[in-house]
Amino acid sequence: MRIVTSLPDPFVVQDLTDQGTAGSVPWGGHRFPNGKTMSTPRLVVGEKTAVFVIAGQSNCSNSVDTAYSPGNAAKVDNFNIYDGGMYRAVDPLLGCTIKTSTLNGNIFGRVADKLINAGWRDRIILATVGYGGSAISSWRLGGQLNPRLIIAPQRLAAVGLSVTAFIWMQGETDNNPLSTPQANYAAALGEVIGTPRALGFNAPWLIGKCTYINGATSAQVRAAQAGVANGTDIFGGADTDTLTGVANRYDDAHFSALGADAAANLWKAAIISALGA
Repeated sequence: MRIVTSLPDPFVVQDLTDQGTAGSVPWGGHRFPNGKTMSTPRLVVGEKTAVFVIAGQSNCSNSVDTAYSPGNAAKVDNFNIYDGGMYRAVDPLLGCTIKTSTLNGNIFGRVADKLINAGWRDRIILATVGYGGSAISSWRLGGQLNPRLIIAPQRLAAVGLSVTAFIWMQGETDNNPLSTPQANYAAALGEVIGTPRALGFNAPWLIGKCTYINGATSAQVRAAQAGVANGTDIFGGADTDTLTGVANRYDDAHFSALGADAAANLWKAAIISALGA
């Protein structure tokens, strides 16, 4: 008798091993699509679609104090790097971490809505791979999170999707507590960008200026984030360091609903400016 078994998953996603749990929610990426509505990766002829891989730390993950459901519900999808499935993008988004079970909103559902409402694209697919509290050292070559920058575009390609742009939104931990020097951050960021490119995933990158935490920004990290942009295939992203105060940051680090909406406006403008019509 022949026993037929499935092949092992070639895209196993590792989480950091040096962090515990936040309440009842696993600190690893939000992987289980319980209660999610399945969608399809198939593209529709004549429909303009953008696919974003979004990496960084908690402010590009599920950490907003209010969950969000896109108004363009049938046109904003969330690609789960853990299972390669496509789902409607309702917070908390799959693939990235959750701050706690009650602080699980994500700014990028808002970004997608704003891009669609502006007429920039008809459909947005979000592959969110951010990891709360992560330093850039975890994302560079050899870092525990570096494979996420490979698995995301590989899984997307496996279902026939190409990355429109990579979005980088990280730097708070390298501000405080790490005080990472500009040269060190710039070198690591070069490895981050180079990781998918070494495998032929050459979509442009948008690099946000994201360092604000506990009332302060990092001039060193901001300079590194600005310095990598070349205006050709690496662009400046949103400067979310401009969003300060309790109205925008409920704990002087993470976005409130108001701050999330403001951050989404900044990212919408940056994406349209960098990628054009």
